[in-house]
Amino acid sequence: MNFEELKRKLESRLSKKQLAGLVLVSGVVVICLVGLLFSAIFGGDGDVETQPPEIENTDTTPTPMPEPTYFPEIEGNGELMEGDGVYSNTEYANNKVLTYKYNKTDSISVGVDAPDETGSIIINPHASVTDEGHRVAFYVEPSRCFLNYAHFPFEEMDSTTNMPEKNIVVNWVYNEATTGTYHSSDDYGISWVNSYQYDNQDHTGCTLAIRAVDLNESQLIAVCTATIIWNEDSKQYELASLTGNDVSDTGAMSSSDRADLLSRAYDLMLDENFGPNNSYDLTEDDKAELIEFGIVEKVPSTYFQRFISEYGTTAKSSKYAYDDIYAVSFKVGPWGFITMYYSPQASYLSDIEPGNPEEEYIAFDKTPVTSMDLKYFGHDPVGLYTRNPSLYPAGYFN
Repeated sequence: MNFEELKRKLESRLSKKQLAGLVLVSGVVVICLVGLLFSAIFGGDGDVETQPPEIENTDTTPTPMPEPTYFPEIEGNGELMEGDGVYSNTEYANNKVLTYKYNKTDSISVGVDAPDETGSIIINPHASVTDEGHRVAFYVEPSRCFLNYAHFPFEEMDSTTNMPEKNIVVNWVYNEATTGTYHSSDDYGISWVNSYQYDNQDHTGCTLAIRAVDLNESQLIAVCTATIIWNEDSKQYELASLTGNDVSDTGAMSSSDRADLLSRAYDLMLDENFGPNNSYDLTEDDKAELIEFGIVEKVPSTYFQRFISEYGTTAKSSKYAYDDIYAVSFKVGPWGFITMYYSPQASYLSDIEPGNPEEEYIAFDKTPVTSMDLKYFGHDPVGLYTRNPSLYPAGYFN
């Protein structure tokens, strides 16, 4: 049907008035279409809003994951409540093993030669005496951030998981443990990772205070410090050093003063009967041997948040004001070892009156100190590993 036939049919069905209206509407539509076409070709300041074309995203860089939230225990050495799969967008170098010899034949080592492991610093503490069948417990305390554990929470020392391990890591009361040895990416033992959320510091390392106890001998065998640094050249965290922390290694006390302090501590232990049922099966003949293998370490606080005060009661370290502390440790028979604390001055805060304790407390500033500058103010229970009730005050672990 051509246009003329369509026109005649419309004219036959519509009135002139209706036909005129239809023509008018058609004209308006044609004008609008022409206007839109003109605007699209030549642009203009019309009110027509156009959307920009979509641009295909060719950036394949993954969005960085946020660092995990950390949940420290109320008491202890900064243990993570969640120890698996800690993410880090910074690489960590695990390509070296550091060793510290604490006597002529025996040593402690940290680190692992596993270059493919880049998610955290794997600590992998190892004592050479474990190669001879001994079992060693490590207590590891970071100066900042927290530690990650492949197996968490801690279990009994002789649990199914811990029993096959010769190098284990213990908690703050030395009654539970987890594995310390690196076996694989999933069974890595213990590791450290930086957390900006911890103290708003990035590219900042830390130190790990390490104490090693031979469980076969019930003896504290070594105290050392591992240092983790940020290497600006490689843009990685790495283990930098492992050094002894006895005063004979650090120079914090002369050898003669160290020997004198050990001797004084031994005599005080016997005089005050710091032992099971207030009795030690020790004589003066044992003194030389115990002093020879004794350890004196300069520390910023007591080893644990609780200790036994000079009055024989359970005390909290946070309730004391003290300067540098010297921890004196040696074996006391089959029950274990004892650690006795000495300081130039240590005062219970409630005893500092009147006024503000910070104003009344006068710091002792003398380095290195002599043994006579120090006074005893408390000790750790003997036999923490045995959990023998006769070795510590009732409620000590509560």
